[in-house]
Order: sequence, then structure tokens, then C-alpha cells
Amino acid sequence: MYEAAKIDGASSIRTAFSITIPLISPILKVCVIFAVLGSLKFFDLVFIMTNGYPTPETSVPSTLMYSSIFNRNMYGYGSAMAVFMVVECLFFYLVLQKLIRTYDDKEES
Repeated sequence: MYEAAKIDGASSIRTAFSITIPLISPILKVCVIFAVLGSLKFFDLVFIMTNGYPTPETSVPSTLMYSSIFNRNMYGYGSAMAVFMVVECLFFYLVLQKLIRTYDDKEES
């Protein structure tokens, strides 16, 4: 493909936008989805480094959920936070699916 583009006189920028990016777009889509959803569920580093304390600035929703359930025995509140986090991740996944549409996705619709 690159040789054909070079023979046709395409510049390197045109080759990147017409060949390279469309070929790697499914991988980019997966990477972006994993990065966004992983950032929403960020727990381990915050919990290990600060345990969500001493200030609320280090708290993220998952550490608040953990402390609500296990430290304050507020099981209903913590469970509601967990359900909301799942719904939030699903919502962001669907939004990203709509925003980042690959060529294969467009053929199916």
C-alpha cells in the first residue's frame, strides 16, 4: 500500500492519514477505551500510597467506596457507589464506541 501511495505521488502526511491511521484505528480504539475505563476505576495505587487519607484530595470514587463499606460499615451506600461506577463505565464505553468508529463498524451499520 505504501509503495502504491508513493507511486501515486502521495506525501508522507497524506500516507499517514490515508493508510497508517486507518490501519491502526482498531488498536487505537481499544487503547483509548482501556485508558479511559482504567482511569475511572483507579484504586490500587491510591490505596497503597495514601489509603485515601490524610486529606480528601487523594480520594477517588473507588477508595471512597472501599472506606464506606469496610471502614464505616455503610454497605448500602458503598454498594450504590459501586453500581454507579459500573453504570458510569458502561456510559463512557458507549460514548467512546460512538465517537471512535472504525471502518469495519461503519460497514456493519
